[in-house]
Parts: sequence; structure tokens; C-alpha cells
Amino acid sequence: MELLKSFGELRAFNLVKDTGTGLSKGFAICEYVDPDITDIACQGLNNMELGDKRLVVQRASIGAKVATPIVGTLGSLPIPAELIPINAHASEPTTVLQLLNMITPEELQEDDEYQDILEDVGEECSKYGRIVELRIPKPNEGQDVPGVGKVFIQYETKDECSVALRALAGRKFADRTVVASYITEERFQAQDY
Repeated sequence: MELLKSFGELRAFNLVKDTGTGLSKGFAICEYVDPDITDIACQGLNNMELGDKRLVVQRASIGAKVATPIVGTLGSLPIPAELIPINAHASEPTTVLQLLNMITPEELQEDDEYQDILEDVGEECSKYGRIVELRIPKPNEGQDVPGVGKVFIQYETKDECSVALRALAGRKFADRTVVASYITEERFQAQDY
């Protein structure tokens, strides 16, 4: 749902479950409030790596008039993407931007590579406003570090953060599609990623 919400507000979301067992069948159907977001979400999420699988996101024909995207993983039934929600952490703009699917924990292991990534991200994100703080949690062997694999940028204003979200969501970084969403300033300060 966090991935879906990064594209826009959802009107509906339905995780399809087996009626006998109550377990997920591996797909869901969603509908965005703004139907123009559907194709953007399908393009941005289709074939994205999620865990050890890849998402399949496509439109589904639901009824006679509505075309709904389907989101699922390869090897399972497809899931309609239009029925999946967006911005799980904060639906309204905040000053903090969260970027997903941009870096992997493995890329952050080496100090030199970590510094290069930090500089590259800072340089690119500063094009959209004044950065107050940039956080890229670094893995630490033997410790559970919250937010590893995510990028957090706090901008001076909500407007700057909104401009950055629109500019960065759906862009490619190392052949991965970047997913952007807001998180609250409180969660950012508490490192509740």
C-alpha cells in the first residue's frame, strides 16, 4: 500500500483473499481518486523488484466502463493497481520526502560508495529546494538499522518537498524506478521509518 499511495490518493483497495482459508491470493485491485494516475502507477510499479519477486501491474477490465490496474507478483495472479492506496505515511504534503526502490543495502556497505551515493542524491535533490537534512540509513553488521534501503530528504518548505516528489517519483536510478512519498516530520525525527 505504501508503494501505491506514493502515486496518489486511493478511492478503493481490495486485497483478494481465499474465502476458505482467508489467505491472500497474491493480488489486489485498487482505484485511484484521479484516474489519470492509473497509467503512471502501472508504468512506475510494473516489473519492480519487491523482496525476491517482481510486481506485475496492469489495468484490469472491471465491469463495462472502468479499467482498473492489477498488481501482483510473477508466478501468482495479477493485482489491479488502481485499487491500491498511496502515501501510507502521510497523505498531505510534509517537508520530508521518502524515496524507495532507489538503493539497495548492498550498495551502502562500502564507505566510499556510500559517500558517492550521499553526494549524488544530495546534488540531485537540491535542484528542487533547500535541503535541511539528508538521511540514507547505512547497514551496520549485527544491528537492525531502521530505514536501510530508503532515502529521506527534509526540505525547508512543504512546497519544495512537493516539487521534489513530483520530479523524482517514477524516475530511474540504477535501472530501478524510484517511488516517492511523504512521511511526517515527527516520524522522520523519531527515525520511525
